[in-house]
Amino acid sequence: MKRTQREEGWLPRATTANVIGVVLFFCFVGPAIFHPPFPLPRLHAVDSKGQDTDASSRSWTGGFVQVAKNSHAYLRPLFPGASGASFNANVSSQYSEYIQEHAQSLKDTKSFMHEWIEKDMLPWKQDGITLEMLEEAENMYDICDGDMFRFQIISGKLYVYHVTARGFGWYPAQLGPGHVAAKGRVPYAMLLLLDVLRLFPGQIPDLDAVMQLGDFTCIAQEPGAGRTPVPMFGYTTSEGYADLVLPDFTYYGHEYDYLMDPWGNPAHGWPAQASVLLTKYANVSLASRLPQAMWRGRTMDSNYPHRDALRRAFLDCVRALRASGREDDAALLNVDREPIVMQDFDDYRYQVHIEPLAWVSNIRHKLAGGSVVMATGIKYYEWFARALVPGTHYVEIPARVPEMCAQAVDVVRDMNALLAREGGAGKAEAATEFELTPTLRKAKEVWATMPRLKELAKSAGDAEARSVELQRGGTYRWGSNLTPTQIAAAGQAFVRDKVRMQDLLLYTRDMLQAYAAAQRFTPAPRRKARCVDGAAMLEEFGTPYAQDAEEVAYAYPWLKDFDGGCADEA
Repeated sequence: MKRTQREEGWLPRATTANVIGVVLFFCFVGPAIFHPPFPLPRLHAVDSKGQDTDASSRSWTGGFVQVAKNSHAYLRPLFPGASGASFNANVSSQYSEYIQEHAQSLKDTKSFMHEWIEKDMLPWKQDGITLEMLEEAENMYDICDGDMFRFQIISGKLYVYHVTARGFGWYPAQLGPGHVAAKGRVPYAMLLLLDVLRLFPGQIPDLDAVMQLGDFTCIAQEPGAGRTPVPMFGYTTSEGYADLVLPDFTYYGHEYDYLMDPWGNPAHGWPAQASVLLTKYANVSLASRLPQAMWRGRTMDSNYPHRDALRRAFLDCVRALRASGREDDAALLNVDREPIVMQDFDDYRYQVHIEPLAWVSNIRHKLAGGSVVMATGIKYYEWFARALVPGTHYVEIPARVPEMCAQAVDVVRDMNALLAREGGAGKAEAATEFELTPTLRKAKEVWATMPRLKELAKSAGDAEARSVELQRGGTYRWGSNLTPTQIAAAGQAFVRDKVRMQDLLLYTRDMLQAYAAAQRFTPAPRRKARCVDGAAMLEEFGTPYAQDAEEVAYAYPWLKDFDGGCADEA
């Protein structure tokens, strides 16, 4: 059972027994439990002689991938006026200025997701949201798999009560100080709410809500059950569930698998990450990329082994292709263990996207780089995902074995043939500095020395090698009449134009407004709830490592002086 703070206030009691127990826990049990669930990137800036390493260097070190700190240094000329000191400084200015400049028009502007917001609120249209429902939701901390907090917005002020305890830092603080530890789900969820109140003053009605921060959906909705589900915010929803979606922690922080900025620091926040990816691949044609469908990710969650079953099945069917002598088909699907990190995923023409019974927050990163995403369905939605259209923004392949592998192979072959017709596969020696990434250029050099991959590259560039025609109904094998270049461009444009921070904040505002309108009681601060200002936020990020708070304050400097109306509470 998760520890609660119902009677203990903001922090657990620091008794001698508690302190000794926690120390023993972290010394002996912690390393086994808190080992990263999938490979995390580490940085190495220089070699033993103090010289910069090869920018394309990627190597395994235990469960980590080492990434050259200068991996994106070649992009510096494309960011005029930026520097190592400025790239992650005041990330919030990149969207705050837009919202403040268009404040009047945005008051009457609805999120492009407003139809889905209305649909998600339908379960409470008749009976509304009652205080009793919230009390029940708060008591679901053992059922919903993740940290949980209850929050009130009263007269523009944010009050938070932690249902589950912070202890000595919010997950993943156990992994140590630095950018990874700074990515705490609870404080970043609070930061989202505080930012909405800051940028849309007077537009969020009073409300009382509960949010759980686990990977999974929590509120099952049984058709015909005759019972209104309890309201619960989370990071994802799905058909048959009534979870209400708010944007996840990676927009203000970053993924485990972070992206390097051009000056060798992890890019903090989605605006910085998006600018790196969109700039990096802006001049890299789809045809110039490696002609394979690539997948990397976790294949075994030790706590929930069943969630990765489809991923393991995909790897197994690739192995089965090899075992049956279909090496040419297997070569089209890159699932091997050579180290690849998220910032390099789009070196490949196609990226396989397999959900682990939960939302996968990096689909926007995959789309932003301009590759074709091949997804086994998008069934666990984050805030924007239901607006993605299969056949337009991505390609859908069956979530069944062996059809999944067979369809992936056929789609890759057909798309490679169409790209060859459009103008060849691109050559490393003919490409300018920004038409091939360092890792892509190096990979092409390696491919030229390996007979099977060399033959694959040759056949992928042969316009006469495979005839591809529209099928009955006027579509290609992937259920669309769009070419791979058109699909990749549409997915990239969707992220560039609709998955911006201002879009995310507008969605959050509209969702909170719709939620507040459904309430059937007058909200008030919960007993022991704390009014949250900028100082309280930085204290959350800075526990237990002050470095983490400093990094967050660097990206969001408005926090230092933001009182959130809490001065009235003193």
